[in-house]
Amino acid sequence: MPSLLLLLGLLAGAAPAGGAGEEPLPRAPLVGDLDWLLLASGNEQGWHQPCGCSAVRAGGIARRAGLDARLAEVDPARPRVWVMAGNHSATDDGEPGWARTEALLDWAAGAGVAAVNLGGRELDAGLERSLVELARRRLPAVSSSLVRAGEPERALLDEPVAVRQVPDGPRLAFVGLTAHRPGEILETGQGPAKTRPAAEALADGLRRAQALGAQQVVVLAALPVEELRDLAATAPEVFFVGSEGTHQLQGGNWAYLGSRGKNVLETGFGASGPVLRYHVLDQYRPEDPELLELQRQAGLRVNALRRAAAAERLAEAPASREPSAWTGTGSCRACHVLEYLAWERHGHSRALESLEAAAADFDPDCLACHATAFGRPGGFRSSLESPELGQVGCESCHGAGGDHVRSGGREPLGEVPAGTCLACHDEANSPGFDRESAWQRIRHGPERP
Repeated sequence: MPSLLLLLGLLAGAAPAGGAGEEPLPRAPLVGDLDWLLLASGNEQGWHQPCGCSAVRAGGIARRAGLDARLAEVDPARPRVWVMAGNHSATDDGEPGWARTEALLDWAAGAGVAAVNLGGRELDAGLERSLVELARRRLPAVSSSLVRAGEPERALLDEPVAVRQVPDGPRLAFVGLTAHRPGEILETGQGPAKTRPAAEALADGLRRAQALGAQQVVVLAALPVEELRDLAATAPEVFFVGSEGTHQLQGGNWAYLGSRGKNVLETGFGASGPVLRYHVLDQYRPEDPELLELQRQAGLRVNALRRAAAAERLAEAPASREPSAWTGTGSCRACHVLEYLAWERHGHSRALESLEAAAADFDPDCLACHATAFGRPGGFRSSLESPELGQVGCESCHGAGGDHVRSGGREPLGEVPAGTCLACHDEANSPGFDRESAWQRIRHGPERP
């Protein structure tokens, strides 16, 4: 097995295009004497569509497919091998989560992904169904971490290591690792399973790769950064791709993907490799029209499932006679007319409508910043259950106003903490956000909060 050279490539992809109509990114292939390309996605967490607010949305299967097509144009001579490094599953909301995960796997099947690592999110979502969905699409699952509970030396998967022959290139092996969960038993169709320590799993995976005649090994590791880095130091001839947490880092023979499938790691291997670069799947990447429609249809299906769940909750919920801590912005209008009119002119008053246009108005990831007190007792649940809280209203910043309203204003509202805006207008969702200029756009009341 040939040794890998130190990782010397760029961390970031090319700079964003300057304006509309320019040639999409990337504009050139990786530089070097490289024989083949590894394209790695990971830690998607069910995000089949772009993640983030409108100005900085990144990720999605349409851009992933568009990137693949673009690389085929700028670098047609080098074979491309796709892998998923682990944690692709959504785990938050039952069938809607599975609908999101299935859309990702539909893309993977069409792209001919060579290996799909089983990470912790696959275990949490349901290992048995994860295996079924992969098998239904003939996607090769890999895991050297999963073993049969009663036979600790026997791997759970019949073929725990996947192989792929690169045309006119090396025979590859893909080893999958996930974090050890001592004492946890996982139910599968093959019987109960458990995880084993990552070092033990790696040693077994490398033995199997050698037995399969692999000339180059890639380890897909859903592990914390520190553990991955320590393992990589024990196997310098192997390349590791990590996919847990939010990190986007690199080391000598390892690289770490960020979260929610927002980027793809491209690594070129050959005499001058490995050389790598990250491609952020932002608005400068082309979108595949067919996958864009699949992405849209999946989004509509997910939103419909969530809406149906909200309707079911509404039908089953008993009428509450307890006064709510949250009253909605409509309760403020009678006494605070000017403040209400200032709010009504601002995008905060249309925050939920913006989600409706994107078929995301039942998405818990978005509602945390597009509705009032989502996830808090008595706060917004859905537009069916609590429509009066379906916007970024007064209480989003000033706190619950129930006591204030019921006391006729005698019970004061609390002060607005200085960091309130940054809970949603952070660098990920509002890059370059300036609180001073933002306040001027929503200025109201006798003095600044």
